[in-house]
Amino acid sequence: MIPDFKTYLKESIWSDMQDRGTGDLEKEEDNVNLMDEETFLSYLKKNYKVNMSDANIGMSEELDDDGKTVCEYIYVPIYSPRPNDNTNLFKIFSPSTMVQIPKCMIDEYPNLYNELCNVFLVLEDKYFGDYFMNLKPKNKGEVDNKFFLKVMDFIINYMNSDNYPRIKKILEKVK
Repeated sequence: MIPDFKTYLKESIWSDMQDRGTGDLEKEEDNVNLMDEETFLSYLKKNYKVNMSDANIGMSEELDDDGKTVCEYIYVPIYSPRPNDNTNLFKIFSPSTMVQIPKCMIDEYPNLYNELCNVFLVLEDKYFGDYFMNLKPKNKGEVDNKFFLKVMDFIINYMNSDNYPRIKKILEKVK
């Protein structure tokens, strides 16, 4: 006797779709942590909009004097402190993974620092402490693509609140 399909199916397709719709199950292709840098960059460009003509979301690398790569990073403009100027949030993925926020933004808006400390672990950058602060998960979790999105969304929501009405908001999430 040949077994029917019901023997092999544990759950219906509709049940699986319902689990995905409620957020109980994530499709592998939707997991941003499985994306490489190029794919994650494409995801950012598709899901976030920069409202400044000479600013964009991109990827770059820093080279030493011999032309060897010192670090690779993704940059996202997050606010404009002055006309025709923008400040970037960075996700550095090589040689080590970290998220950096510009210190000038924290210096200019001290309440933002307190709010960041409530949600993230905020650390002085040991190499670029005059320019950047490092953000990490408070629970000692990984600095991964999901964490970077959490930081971006936090900053977008905070900057769009009534806290900073005079800042030119240059980054928004596409609906």
